[in-house]
Amino acid sequence: QRWRERRLTGHDGLIESKAARQLLRERFGLEKLVISATSLEDVFGCPFDYFQKHVLGLERWEEPEATVVIESKDLGTLYHDILEDFFKNGGELTAVMQRHFDRFEREGVTGYPSLWAIKKEVVRDELTAFVARDRTGDWRPSEFEKKFDGIAVAAPVRLRGKIDRIDLSTDG
Repeated sequence: QRWRERRLTGHDGLIESKAARQLLRERFGLEKLVISATSLEDVFGCPFDYFQKHVLGLERWEEPEATVVIESKDLGTLYHDILEDFFKNGGELTAVMQRHFDRFEREGVTGYPSLWAIKKEVVRDELTAFVARDRTGDWRPSEFEKKFDGIAVAAPVRLRGKIDRIDLSTDG
């Protein structure tokens, strides 16, 4: 009998109780949603992956011994950490890079040493060129990792997160 029905029922997940729907709306409704840009990317990339990661708290199993080259995520973090450290604390760029290279090597995320040596040269060249270009402009780093929370993007959804770097012009 149930399989012949064309309408959804409680067996399909339909919640008919107005009180139950109101409780769910109050607890989980979009009005309460404040989400990061990364989480939005996860939702649109694969809703099931979002559910596993952000609702169930599951993470993908990583096997360190299977790392041949540094993963893209780790490489992005390396670039970010080096630039933030350099612009916040100053010092010589080469020394700042080496400190972070050493840390990533200790963490075991760099892959095979011969491939890592090549990747380090690429990172050195790219960051040296980036910093040189960055210094020629009229903008200077002012703040790093600036948090924001509850910015309305499309009612009722609000966005939260961090801005990596805020620059101010040299003329104020």
